[in-house]
Amino acid sequence: MSLVIQPPTPILINPPLIIERTWDVDPNDARIRDLTPDEVEIAYIYQFPDGYTRDLSSARLFVDEELVQEVNEAPFERFVLDLSTVEEEQELLFYVEVEDELGLSAQTEPTIINISVEPVPLTFWEGLMRLELSSERWIILASILIAGTVLIVAIVFVGRKQSFWREQAKLRKKMIDPVTQPVKINQDGSAKKKGTGGKPSAGKQVEAMLVPVNDEFEPNRQKTVVLDKKEWIIGSDENQARLVIKNAALDSTHARLIRGHTGEYWLSDRNSIAGTWVNFKPISNNGIKLKHGDLIHFAKACYRFELSHPTEDSEIQIITYNQNYDS
Repeated sequence: MSLVIQPPTPILINPPLIIERTWDVDPNDARIRDLTPDEVEIAYIYQFPDGYTRDLSSARLFVDEELVQEVNEAPFERFVLDLSTVEEEQELLFYVEVEDELGLSAQTEPTIINISVEPVPLTFWEGLMRLELSSERWIILASILIAGTVLIVAIVFVGRKQSFWREQAKLRKKMIDPVTQPVKINQDGSAKKKGTGGKPSAGKQVEAMLVPVNDEFEPNRQKTVVLDKKEWIIGSDENQARLVIKNAALDSTHARLIRGHTGEYWLSDRNSIAGTWVNFKPISNNGIKLKHGDLIHFAKACYRFELSHPTEDSEIQIITYNQNYDS
């Protein structure tokens, strides 16, 4: 009789995928404001696939490949991630790792939290200094400026009217006396300013892409999708999917593509009706690691996965449906 010991399997419970940080403003003083929420809870459970229940020795939370929290005693059930330092929109990739008393460890699938931050609500004077006022405040400011301009013009006009005749009398005296008459001196000079050319912006490095192909497996590189984000939701809904494919066979959120913390790409189906296929084989929601040249079908929409710098020396091979089916 052989005894097989396997590491414990951690499982995330309803992991937070989207967090919106908003401003809580004091109604009595708009200068007193705080971003909320300040933290988010990451809950998990763990199982023993070998059937031998034992104690855990530690659990760890990694964010963007860095260890941020570690627990070395029970209970092992949740982490609290601090968000107080997040003041701008960003994506955080995290996973949980557990280790049992035998020293065996395993981790959850990497998950991405999309954090959005509401713009800072400004007071009237802050908005004026930054020229970021609402339409109502712009109207109030314009009214104040117009009233002030009219007042200044009226004061200047009355002052000039009172001194008009005195100035006219002085002018007549100067015109009569040749000694006091002004002499015109022409001074011509000009300077030309030269502009400077703009500096071209550096392009962002492309690591991977999805290239659409037709029924003859011919690529359409003009519609290449550059995978420049850590997470891509593929589907037909413009509000939920990052890669929107207009095809009646696709679900609203059909599939999910993420980049792991070591640079690999994982594709998983989201329980779609028509399914997601890699090299003519259906995949599940557990996901599959993509390789350079893999042929992907989202229902009837076909794409080829390509790496900008593939590690494999072999060329892309197209596997026909009949060959794969017979195998």
